[in-house]
Amino acid sequence: MLAKLYVYNAQKILIGKVERKPDGYAFRYAKSYLDRSDALSLNPIHLPLIDKVFFSKFLDRDENFSGILSVFGDALPGGWGKAVLNAQARRKLTTLEFLLENQQDRVGYLVFSQFMKFPNIEHSKIREPFQWEEILMAKEQFERNNQMNPLFSELFKQGASQGGARPKLSVVKDDQLYLAKLPSIQDYENKAQIEHGTLALAKSIGIHVAESLIMPVGINQDIFLTKRFDYSGIGKLPFLSMKSILAVDHNNDASYGNFALEIKRLNGGKDSVEIYRRMVFNAMVSNHDDHYLNHGLIWKEGEWRLSPAYDVVAGEGFRRTLAINAGLKGTSPCRDNLLSEANKFSLSMSEAKDIIDEMALSIHNNWQNVFKENQVDDDVVQSIKWAILHDFS
Repeated sequence: MLAKLYVYNAQKILIGKVERKPDGYAFRYAKSYLDRSDALSLNPIHLPLIDKVFFSKFLDRDENFSGILSVFGDALPGGWGKAVLNAQARRKLTTLEFLLENQQDRVGYLVFSQFMKFPNIEHSKIREPFQWEEILMAKEQFERNNQMNPLFSELFKQGASQGGARPKLSVVKDDQLYLAKLPSIQDYENKAQIEHGTLALAKSIGIHVAESLIMPVGINQDIFLTKRFDYSGIGKLPFLSMKSILAVDHNNDASYGNFALEIKRLNGGKDSVEIYRRMVFNAMVSNHDDHYLNHGLIWKEGEWRLSPAYDVVAGEGFRRTLAINAGLKGTSPCRDNLLSEANKFSLSMSEAKDIIDEMALSIHNNWQNVFKENQVDDDVVQSIKWAILHDFS
């Protein structure tokens, strides 16, 4: 069984080594990395640049990363990617083996190698024109039978390193890298339209969101594309999820307020109000998929900053509670709870109330028009009404 991996960054510099132990994982920075003046901590809160062995226990039976080593978990594929990679390997891959797969398009800038040598990485991309009809047929065959059409095996590997449970591919459109989310046979609503409309609504009230678009393919078969924000003109950017920043292993141990406090330690509170607005927005659109992997930081222009909002979907999870804690009343999306820890976001009670009132009014007046102006069908708008401002009338 694979027992250790060398960790590199996208600039081919050795960062350190992660090893599998009987009950968890150990990581240690390379001394050559610690000696560099430009060394960047993998996690400035929990993995400082010191010569020390950092250890965390296995998260579960699948030996996923936990606690202070969650940064490596950020690099793992989600449910869809693991299913694709296991099918291609014709066996269940281990956690460390997953880290060696499809490294060119995973989130963040980490690269893993079995040897003390930067690995050869494929840079093949899916480019226009996209054969969506054939792709969707192959995807449906895999979803139904767990059998991969050999003609599409390598194609579906593109995007397999991404997180999340939905079918997805990495594609290049107009010379820009996008993540394409495909409809699933388990869908009973147009997820692509809802996600695109929700991001457009968030953008309309001043929230910084990932760029997105939808590509109609057939009846209720739209493809959702979101532009990758962890790439820049100089290459891939370091990324840390909320899970990594908080070093927690369960969503009920995570909170928006504590996330804001930790980020304040890193950038002086530049993102405090933005985090608060995202929390309020998720509550106002009943997004139950706001878990700790759907929030993150990117290293950009010499500091850690909140990434653009992503995976924000009105009515996702078909619950009105949030996935992570919003205040003293836990995951409740009610107004009182959203106000209960305003101080953690460097807001006075009056300022927090004003934000909620302003956002509620704007969403109430504009949400249906924003959705329709962004290619969301009337029947989809009607289907999502239940999720919008349910507790803010």
